[in-house]
Formats: sequence, C-alpha cells, structure tokens
Amino acid sequence: VRVSYDRIWTPSVVSQIRVGYNRNHLFERAITHGEDWSGKLGIPNLAKVNFPIFTMAEYPQLGAEKDYHKFEDTKQIAGSVAWVTGKHSLKFGAEYRDKKMYARLFNDVVGTFAFRPTETGSPTLGGGNSFASLLLGLVDNGFFRPQPYSVTGYKTPYGSMFVQDNWKVTRKLTVNIGLRWEVSLPMTETHGRMSFIDLA
Repeated sequence: VRVSYDRIWTPSVVSQIRVGYNRNHLFERAITHGEDWSGKLGIPNLAKVNFPIFTMAEYPQLGAEKDYHKFEDTKQIAGSVAWVTGKHSLKFGAEYRDKKMYARLFNDVVGTFAFRPTETGSPTLGGGNSFASLLLGLVDNGFFRPQPYSVTGYKTPYGSMFVQDNWKVTRKLTVNIGLRWEVSLPMTETHGRMSFIDLA
C-alpha cells in the first residue's frame, strides 16, 4: 500500500510526501509437519510439530530442512521538494524505512542432533561410523530452541537524504550534480533477546 500527496506551492516549487506499507508472507511446510515424531522416536520434551533433524558426517541429513513461517513488514515515509530557480532545477529530500521480519522456525523446536564417528570409534585407532552412533543413540552434540523463543523478530532501520541540481550552463550544456547519503543500521532483535560475546 502506498499513498502520496503532491502540493504545488508556487509555479516553481512542488513538494511530495509518500507513505507506504508492505507485508510479505513466506512459508515452507515440510511433509512431516503436524505429527509427534519425537515421541514416536522416544525423544522426550520436544515440540510435537515435525521430524527432528539428524546430521551425520558420512551420510545425507535426515529430517525436514525447511519448515517455517515468515512475515516481512516494511514501513516507509519519504518526502522531496523540487525547486526551479534561474538556470537551476533543484531537488532534495529524505526517506526512512523500518523493516521488520518475524519468523516461526518449527525446525528449532524439534531439535537438531549431530552424530559423529568418534562415539563408536576407538580413542587410539579411530574408525567408527556416524550411522552406528545414530543406531546406538550416541549423540555428539545437539540443539533446540524452546518455545516461545522459536519465534524471532529482527529489525533493520534504513535512512537516506539527497540533494541534486540540474544546472543549465548554456543552451547546449547541462551539468547534473548530486549528493546522496544512506545509512542502514545493524540488525537487532525486536525484543532485545539477541547478544554476542567477543572474548578476543
């Protein structure tokens, strides 16, 4: 949705204000969605929404790779003024966009479990097999995100300003001069639940 308002102040000065809103709905549903696969596999305390993900060093991944709902909201406001004076056609303005993304990641709530050959191999001779580790239930490492933290939101504000001039130096020569400044702020979590630690 976009709405604009133009106003003619004088024969040589015209302004415009634009306001817009856009929403994209993205989703990808796995064929295993909606069943208690973790319960059937004997893995307790996980959400009953999808098949868990099992990764192995020597074999392809088992489980749904993509299962999510995403909403992208973008709010925009912009304004500009055009001014014709003498041999100059000036135009300047600014824009601000507030972009937010909300995602419900169903994969994260059912867990990701990694299996490695080291769990079934010899500490001194090596060997082992990731699939054998899977059959024995020897997990090398795992990850899951409990609800409601499976719902994440990120925002990335953006701003810009510009000024330009079409200068008619002579009847056969026109010089176009312009300057634009843009800034895209770093992405942050909408509820302040994202942080980083640098121990270097």
